[in-house]
Amino acid sequence: MGPSVQRLALVCALLCSSCSHSWDDFDPRLGGGGAIDAGGTATSTADGSSSAAVATSGSSVSSTAAASSSSGSGGAGASGGAGGGGQGTGGRVGGCPPDGIALVQDDFDNGVLDATWTNGSNAGIQISETGGELVIDITPDPTAEVYGDVESAVHTMTDCGIVVHVTQAPVLASGGILAVTPVSDDRLEMSTSGTDLGFMYWIGGAVTFVGFIPYDPVAHAWWRLRESAGITYWETSPDGKAFKTEASIPTPMPVQSMYVALFGDAAASSAAPDEIRFDDLNLPPP
Repeated sequence: MGPSVQRLALVCALLCSSCSHSWDDFDPRLGGGGAIDAGGTATSTADGSSSAAVATSGSSVSSTAAASSSSGSGGAGASGGAGGGGQGTGGRVGGCPPDGIALVQDDFDNGVLDATWTNGSNAGIQISETGGELVIDITPDPTAEVYGDVESAVHTMTDCGIVVHVTQAPVLASGGILAVTPVSDDRLEMSTSGTDLGFMYWIGGAVTFVGFIPYDPVAHAWWRLRESAGITYWETSPDGKAFKTEASIPTPMPVQSMYVALFGDAAASSAAPDEIRFDDLNLPPP
């Protein structure tokens, strides 16, 4: 596993017009068009266009570096694992390339972490499939940060994306989704920390915060991280069908080879145990 993530301290210090295909057609689980939401932020439209701007109150987004820090190199896991897919069934790929990262699918229903996932956890983290969900239990250590994740095989993120239902987010710890470049550990991230939902990326161990919004577990139940025509989008949805663009910037790193990581971590503390739960990775909503 790569260097641990010092995300809590960093947070506290705190994709495209003229696309060639519809992003709802791309979405591995959905079909049909999107719409402009009431707040003025574009989701996917029927002709494939998307807003590259953010119009949500409380968000802080920039097309350039919004806030950077080199304290803590972040990181997720090893070399991206040996397998792909998962236990999921159904879904479709649409406009995503044949080797797209959306092929990593899992419904977490069989009660056993599939062998194609790599478990990149250290002491203080327990990962299991419980009640039809992936559960990452986080037990803080007073003397050291704890970090754990599951990692897929390597696929392309180019013109592709990751969608997952976050059924429970940590209260005091943090957790979320990553698209990680295996060799450099550079990555795109969408994660919660306390009451915030953050959108960021890491290059060379330094984090850049693209934006953050107050986290609403109902309005932000589904998360989508995608790349299209050189633009990276961070999006949310209450139902896994109509997505709202929360942040978007020119893609800040090569995304041809990346793996999915679902993670949880906690800074050194004596806080009570916490957890994050995931369901229906790249699969249709109920």
